[in-house]
Amino acid sequence: MDNFKDENGHNGAYLAANLFKDYFESLQRPAFIHEEVIRANNLLKSKMKHYQIDLSKKRPSLVYMRFRNPNNR
Repeated sequence: MDNFKDENGHNGAYLAANLFKDYFESLQRPAFIHEEVIRANNLLKSKMKHYQIDLSKKRPSLVYMRFRNPNNR
């Protein structure tokens, strides 16, 4: 989301941070943190597709890389 700005002038980092914040604040009872992070990442990916951001040039987020396999430490 390098030079991206939405219709309100927010950049990608702002949108991603708020998407994660809103997602986690909406949870009643998170089951497993790694599963919730993956779900939030999928929401972010959907948002990026909505704004037609080329996902082929994006690296997986650090959050996803850290939590994708809970058995890796």
